[in-house]
Amino acid sequence: MVNKYLRAVAYICPYCSGITEMNINIFSFSGDSAVYLKCNDKICRESIGMITPHDDKYKISLLCPLCDEVHTYTISKASLWSLDYLSFSCPNSGIDIFFSGERKRVLDAVNENNRMLDELADEYERRQSELSLKSRIVDLLKKKSQHNKVRCKCGSSNVKLFDFQDKTFIRCSECGREFSITASYEVADKLSDDSTFIF
Repeated sequence: MVNKYLRAVAYICPYCSGITEMNINIFSFSGDSAVYLKCNDKICRESIGMITPHDDKYKISLLCPLCDEVHTYTISKASLWSLDYLSFSCPNSGIDIFFSGERKRVLDAVNENNRMLDELADEYERRQSELSLKSRIVDLLKKKSQHNKVRCKCGSSNVKLFDFQDKTFIRCSECGREFSITASYEVADKLSDDSTFIF
């Protein structure tokens, strides 16, 4: 019977990004006291939120590690203790930030969530790198253009630069010829020298 009122909860610390997993039981709320959610990292130990009983419900307040806002969720007491698994997500990102239920289900969900967050972080880093490279290429083209070192095959150096989606385009104002440049380190290296870029 006591096991029915034992749940694992896990959450992500917005300060150190660590995962805290702890057990709560019906006696954690004796006298209608709140359960405080703290990071269990030995150095961090920051307070992240709380679970507060109120009538036949629990209010879960949690500082979000993704958007830095405090999110509040309400769940019935019956649901908290009877559901094998439940999670709450950041309403801004849709990513789960609080997990509760049977320990194995919670740990599996946390591991899957971590995998997804790692993929998102890798994608963000890749995208930032691409944007930085693209910005560098545009700057190099602008500098060359200011010194008449970007020329069309027709001989004109009267060119315009513009962006569309992931590419930078050069358009000759004389003949209308267009040339697209996809950001790459090879292109950046080619534009870095003092030669005239002909398209």
